[in-house]
Amino acid sequence: MTWHKPKVCPKGLSLDEFLALPQTLTVREIYYYIVIPGFRTQRVSLITTLLDKATYSTLEIVKLYGQR
Repeated sequence: MTWHKPKVCPKGLSLDEFLALPQTLTVREIYYYIVIPGFRTQRVSLITTLLDKATYSTLEIVKLYGQR
């Protein structure tokens, strides 16, 4: 997926920071579910710039995120 830079500088960024951002950013979307009996199932979405699935498997990224 490709994210595009907004046309207007968002609050929280200085103009210099905004201008330094690239016009587009290629990202990888990972969706998974957390199932705990007795609780609602939660859908989690992860966005990462680790694009190579062979080097960074989906399962490994999910496991690492779960350790955070």
